[in-house]
Amino acid sequence: MSAAPRVPALSLSGGRAFASPHGGTIIFRARLSAASRSVVTVHFATRNGTAVAGKDYVPVSGTLRFPPGSLRRSVTVTLRPTALGAGGVVKEFSVVLSRPVRATLSTHAATGTILPDVYVASSGDAFQDAVINPASTTAFLTVPAMNQVDVLNLRTGTFSRPIPVGSDPIGLDITPDGKTLYVCDAGGQTISKVNLATRRVTTITTPAGFLSPRPYSIAVMNNGHALFTTTFSGSGFGGTAYDLNLSSNAIKVVPGIGINGQVTEATPLSRSAGYSTVGAVLGDDSGGPFDVYTAATGHVTSGSLNDFISSSALNGNGSVMLVDGIYVINAVSGTLLGTISGQRGNSVLNATGTTGYRLAGSSIVSLNIPRFLTGPTISLPEPASGGAELAMSKNGRVLVAETSGGATIIQL
Repeated sequence: MSAAPRVPALSLSGGRAFASPHGGTIIFRARLSAASRSVVTVHFATRNGTAVAGKDYVPVSGTLRFPPGSLRRSVTVTLRPTALGAGGVVKEFSVVLSRPVRATLSTHAATGTILPDVYVASSGDAFQDAVINPASTTAFLTVPAMNQVDVLNLRTGTFSRPIPVGSDPIGLDITPDGKTLYVCDAGGQTISKVNLATRRVTTITTPAGFLSPRPYSIAVMNNGHALFTTTFSGSGFGGTAYDLNLSSNAIKVVPGIGINGQVTEATPLSRSAGYSTVGAVLGDDSGGPFDVYTAATGHVTSGSLNDFISSSALNGNGSVMLVDGIYVINAVSGTLLGTISGQRGNSVLNATGTTGYRLAGSSIVSLNIPRFLTGPTISLPEPASGGAELAMSKNGRVLVAETSGGATIIQL
C-alpha cells in the first residue's frame, strides 16, 4: 500500500508600511511548503493590536484558496488615511489563520506594522548626501567615515546591505532609469560608478591639478552626461566644473559655470526631477553667485545674491530655483522673485515649484513658493546632522532628512 501524500505546511508572513494621508496597504503573504494535488483552503481574519480596525486599518476576513499545484497566495489589508503628523507611534495588528483544509499551520498569525509618518530609520552612520531613486522606493546616502553608500527602503524604513565605494564619498546622483549611481569620492580623484543590479563598482578618474582637486558634487542629466564639481584643501576659486560623458567617461571643463569653469571649494549641484536642468551655487563667496545649466542646449543662466549661499533646489522642469530655502529665483532669467523669511537650511521643491520644504534644526518647514510664505511645520524627533541634506521623491510623497540618529522618513 502506498503511503498517503504528505500534507504541506502553510506559513504566513507580515509586512510594514507608513501611515500616510494617502492611506496605504500591507500585504500578508501565505505560502505552502509543497504543492498539493488538491485544493487547499484556510480561513483568515484581521485582529486588533495597538492598531484598531476602522481607525487605523480596514478589517478583512475570508478564505484563501490554493488551487492544485499553487504555492502562494496573499491577503491585502488597506490602511486608513492619517493626517500628516498624526501617525503617532508604531502600531501593530495581526492576520490570524484558522481551519486549514489539506494543510497544517506552521504559522497561526502574522503581524502588520504601521510606522509613524515621521519615522527615524536608525543608523549609527553619519550621512553626507542623499538621493532617492526615480521609482520613489529607495534612498541612497553617502557615509564618508565608512567609504560606503547606505541603502534605505522607503516602504519599510529598513537599511539593507551597504555598497562599498571609494574614499570619503560625499555627493552622489542616480541615472533617470534608476539603474546606476555616480558617487564623488572626495578623498581621492575618482568617481565611483555603481551598477545597482549587480552592485559592481567601477571607477572614473577625474583630472589632476596643482591644488589636487577632488570630486565634490555631481548631477546626472537626461542627455547622457553629468556635471560635477571639484573641491580642494583651501578656500576660494580653485575647483572646476566639469562635464562627464556617461558613455565614454570623457571629461571636459564647462566654461559657462563659475569663472570660465572655475568654482569655489564648496560648489554643490542640484538637479531638476526631470533631469533637464542643473543648479550650482558657489559657496564661500560673499557675492552669492549661482548658475543654472540647461542640458538640452548647454546654456547657462547666471546671477548673484550678494550673500553667502550654500545649497539649492530645482522644481520638476528646472524653471524655479530655491536657494538656502529662502531665495526664490526664476531659473530661466536668473532674477530674484522673492525671499521667504526664517532660518536657512537645505531645501527641496515639488514638481510644479509651488511647494517647498526647508530642513532647519529639528523641524521641516513647508513653503508656499508663489506667495513667499512659510506654512505648517513638521516636527522631527531628532535634529538635523551630518550633511543636513533633505531629499524628495519624484512622486512628491516622501522626504528623507539626515538627522542625528539616522535618516528620518516623512510621508507627505
